Amino acid sequence: MADEEWDTGAAETDTEPKKTFGQAEIVLISLVVVFTDLFTVIATLSLAIPIVGEVLVIFASFTSVIVTGGLQFYLSRKKVKNLSMLIGGIVDMIPVINALPTLTIGWVILVIVENNPRLKNVADKVDKSGVGKIAAKV
Repeated sequence: MADEEWDTGAAETDTEPKKTFGQAEIVLISLVVVFTDLFTVIATLSLAIPIVGEVLVIFASFTSVIVTGGLQFYLSRKKVKNLSMLIGGIVDMIPVINALPTLTIGWVILVIVENNPRLKNVADKVDKSGVGKIAAKV
């Protein structure tokens, strides 16, 4: 009877596939990515202010490059195929288009694909077909 009280239910959780990103990772990285995109949007909208706008856009560009590089390094250490984040980071460096929250969109797509086994299998099949290899060369 005592054994039944201390049953942790470990057998139930062993059947679930292991997710690539845990809740803490998702929350922390999402905060960094959202605030980076928010800073970029504010900097782009402040271009109407003569000197302040240009300075903010320069700082926003540097921030975007640093965050994109850090995320690419982090994702490569986790061995995650991160083409969507890379594309989002590159698009974020284009002056007018960077007002869009491309890093956030890329991060959301990456988390959804990596944590969903069906979508991950589809992404792996697409990558093996050569589409990912062609995009990586561009």
